Amino acid sequence: MKKVFVLGDSRTGTSSMSQYLKSLGWSCIHYYFKQSGVSEPVNDIEGNWNKLQSFIESGEYNAFSDYPTRTFYKQLMDNYSSDYFILTTRSSLEKWRKSMKSFFIDQFSMNIDIDRLAAIHERLNKEIRDYAQLNNIKLLDICIEQDADDLSDTIKTFLEVESDELFPMVNSSSSFDTNRPSGRLSFFDKIEKNAEQYFDKKLVNGKAVPSEYGWVYLFNDASNFFPILVGEAEFSERAQKHAIDVIEQRAETLGKQGILYRKIIVPEKAVVYPEFLPKNLIVPAFNEERPAVVLSKKCPDVCTYLKDSLIDAKAYGLTYFRGDSHTNWTGAYFAYVTVMSILNKALKEQGKKAHMMPKKLSELTRRFACYNGDLFAQMDDEYKHLMTSSLKQWLPAEHFEELIQIVLPEPQRTVERVPLGADYDAFVSNREWFRFKSKDPNSKLPKAVVFRDSVVDLNLNFFAEHFSESLFIWKGGHVYQDVIEKEKPDVVLHFMAERFVSQYAHCNVFDKLGV
Repeated sequence: MKKVFVLGDSRTGTSSMSQYLKSLGWSCIHYYFKQSGVSEPVNDIEGNWNKLQSFIESGEYNAFSDYPTRTFYKQLMDNYSSDYFILTTRSSLEKWRKSMKSFFIDQFSMNIDIDRLAAIHERLNKEIRDYAQLNNIKLLDICIEQDADDLSDTIKTFLEVESDELFPMVNSSSSFDTNRPSGRLSFFDKIEKNAEQYFDKKLVNGKAVPSEYGWVYLFNDASNFFPILVGEAEFSERAQKHAIDVIEQRAETLGKQGILYRKIIVPEKAVVYPEFLPKNLIVPAFNEERPAVVLSKKCPDVCTYLKDSLIDAKAYGLTYFRGDSHTNWTGAYFAYVTVMSILNKALKEQGKKAHMMPKKLSELTRRFACYNGDLFAQMDDEYKHLMTSSLKQWLPAEHFEELIQIVLPEPQRTVERVPLGADYDAFVSNREWFRFKSKDPNSKLPKAVVFRDSVVDLNLNFFAEHFSESLFIWKGGHVYQDVIEKEKPDVVLHFMAERFVSQYAHCNVFDKLGV
């Protein structure tokens, strides 16, 4: 695929062009000084050109928009003469000046010399046109204010592609309102269906979708969760039956051995906080036949879906990180409270006297914390820049989020971390396993094996306090029969993020680790 170089100046639709190229199949990067290593402002032309060319030749992207592309138009035309060059413009210099003033001065109170920039703008546009003509470079000189259908057809004809995609208009001055915390009126076009497909085209280099409210959500994940959530993909009756059979057989098999089994599903952030999804994303009523809902309804004595608990806990404070897919420390605490209350009741019903009541908030320490998050880190660089720049006055100076961390003080810990045991060491990969043991050698508390994923990261220390010994295993969502036989626990817990529950359509009742 040929490369595309967008040579337009700021406020000439370069953001929109970048998004359009992505929808047409190019891997496009926009305003990329930091990624390319080119200095800003550009001083050493030769040295910076070498950095830019090395970045282009790395193959990570095949389309480049905004600066520093415009700065190096001559070098690009000399070295990539057979590729595509696009000069985006406004219908008049006055229109461009007005857009610059509205965006940089009126909206963001930036001090710019508009007269000096206007002179440079006109000079560079003329130089680009003249140099392209002199060197027989294929240059599309296009005004972004024309009709979207005509604009789209012109671009597709020039790039020699066929597509039904229309040219979008993003990053317009009128879309900003800095008097509102959400900053922008919208990041995206109106999306009424097939959100996963829409964002798959928009977010070429990331799975995370930014919201104008300063939140980031997971979309293009391997589990295809969002289409299931909104009913665009189904959890078939056959899959439901298999999943229910797995849960019931586990509970029955372990119950005959005197082992209490509980499956815990932690809801996705979009389920608990739909109000902060992107503004133009039209979300219908959530699908009540999705896996987590079905399993918790059909197997209520075994499977617990923490949706209601975490929604209810919103009255106390935010329960999910804004830039992460997981519950924050507050959400993790309330998830722990719910699970331990359920276990306490279940063990009492079995005639066991172990005291399993959760820790009270008054027993815990709260401290200030800063956090960026896995989704923010994975977000497409262009959208990360767009989000942080448009919400700059509402975000912390150095971190994406500031919040309260809830921790159990070390002096109050009744358990300590101990070695896993040689039998398990060979099975631990990049995900950490934990074993805890009570400091009291005569502890009468039950013993537990916990199969988990990352949803337990922030509260496993709390859970460990309630067992004489506990083993926390992270291994692809499996429940291992030989581990249970080896450990002889009183309780087996299985924690899973909601997006992974669809795996139950084809999972086994038990697997074997090989210990």
